Amino acid sequence: MNGTTRKLLAFAALFCSLFLSGCLEKTLFPPVLLTITDVTPYKVLPTVAEASGTANLPTVVVSVRADSQVPAKMTGFAVSYRTSVGEAVPSLAIPFTPYDLVLTTGGTTAITFSPYTPRVVTLFQETSSDIAPLMATILITIEDQNRNTVHKEAHCLLYEPE
Repeated sequence: MNGTTRKLLAFAALFCSLFLSGCLEKTLFPPVLLTITDVTPYKVLPTVAEASGTANLPTVVVSVRADSQVPAKMTGFAVSYRTSVGEAVPSLAIPFTPYDLVLTTGGTTAITFSPYTPRVVTLFQETSSDIAPLMATILITIEDQNRNTVHKEAHCLLYEPE
């Protein structure tokens, strides 16, 4: 074997080992890099209409910044809840919910969520325990054009209606 053939075989072996280990795929097709930059409002306090006594359920806007130029879209979200002492409240959880939204490539996308649901209001009204504020964790699922799935979490605090 001459030197050129050895170099080609060595390169082919290196290429195959990188491809089979997954390193090459992540080098050629990297996942989108995302940062949660803001959750507005972080402290969510609903208001109650005096005439009807019903709570006005506010929304939360989560800002997601794409730190790379890889196109991506949000495919869904789920919400889980914890009391002020860290106990999970599975009865309030919002299971994975499809949400089709293309994210701004290299920019920031504002996404609106409704983590304050009627079930949260009912829990506050029916419990005698001091569980406020509830910590809502919004798990955002994103897929990029390279078929990578990325999960990002955003958090906010839910207070009892006044």
